[in-house]
Amino acid sequence: MTPPRNVQQRTRLDAATADAVRRLARSAEDHDGVAALSEQTLLNLATTLDEVTHLVVPAEDGAVAAYAQVIDGEAASAELVVHPMTRRQGIATALTHAIEGDWPTTRIWAHGDLPAAQATAAAAGMAAVRALHLMTLDLRTAALPPVAFPAGLGGMTVRAFRPGTDDRAWLETNAAAFADHPEQGRLGQRDLDARFAQDWFDPADFLLVVSATEPDAVAAYHWTKVTPAAGGDPAGVNGEVYVVGVHPRWQGRGLAVPVTLAGLHHLRERGVATAHLYVDDDNTRAVATYRRLGFAVEVTDRQYAWV
Repeated sequence: MTPPRNVQQRTRLDAATADAVRRLARSAEDHDGVAALSEQTLLNLATTLDEVTHLVVPAEDGAVAAYAQVIDGEAASAELVVHPMTRRQGIATALTHAIEGDWPTTRIWAHGDLPAAQATAAAAGMAAVRALHLMTLDLRTAALPPVAFPAGLGGMTVRAFRPGTDDRAWLETNAAAFADHPEQGRLGQRDLDARFAQDWFDPADFLLVVSATEPDAVAAYHWTKVTPAAGGDPAGVNGEVYVVGVHPRWQGRGLAVPVTLAGLHHLRERGVATAHLYVDDDNTRAVATYRRLGFAVEVTDRQYAWV
C-alpha cells in the first residue's frame, strides 16, 4: 500500500469508499485478532444520519489507509482503524487530533485495548473512562438450570419476536431498560430495520417475555445472534447474547436470570458451542449474574477521553 495523503472529513460515504473501509477493517482484524470497528460503526458506513461523520485517510492506490467515525451527540463516541501496512507513520495520532479539534468531548473506543492503542491515547493526553468486557461460555459443558420464572408474575411466556408487529413495544422497553446507556438506549426504528436487513437476523432468535395480563407489552427480552463460524465452516456457528433487557416496571422481580437462561438454552438448541456477550464493567449486577452462569472475561475493550 502506498503512503497516505490527508485526513478527509465527510458526512456521507460513496459505496466504493464504504467497501474499502470494510476491507480495511477485515485486514486489521486479521492482523490484530480483534475487530477495530463495532457492528454499529460498520452499519453506519451506509447511513445518512447527520450525527455521523467519517474521517478518511486515502492511500495513493485508491485504498483506504485509515478511517475514523464520530457519532456526535450528548454521549459522543468514535472508533478508528489504521491499516497494518501504514502504521507507525503518525496516522492514528493525526486522526485523534482531528477528532479532538472538532469533538473535544468525544470518547474513543480501543477494542481489545491493544498496546498501540494505549500508547496513542497516552500520547494524546487521554485516559481510560469506560471498560466493556467480552465474556464467553462453553455451552457444551455448561450446567444450565432450567428456565423457571418466579411465581406471582401473571404467567410469563417466551415467544419469538414478530417484525412489524412487536417493533414499537420492543423499542419502548429497550429505551426504558437502557435509559442511561449511551448506545443501546438510543436505538430507533431505523436501527432496528438495519438489523432486520442483516444476513444473520432470524426472528426466531429474538425472544420476548410477555405476561398473560399484558400480552402486547414486552416485559423483558433476550435477543440472541447466530452467525456462521469464521472461515465459512458450514457446520459451525457462533452465538451471541446480543442484548438482554428488562423493562423497569418488571425489574427487581427475578426476571433477569430466567430471561438470560431462555436465550442460552435457545443457543444450545441451535447448535452453538460457545456463547459470548458484551457487558460494561460497571454493570456489576449483570457481570455477577453472568459469572454465576459460568461466563468468563476473554478480552476487555476500553473507551478513552481527554482529561
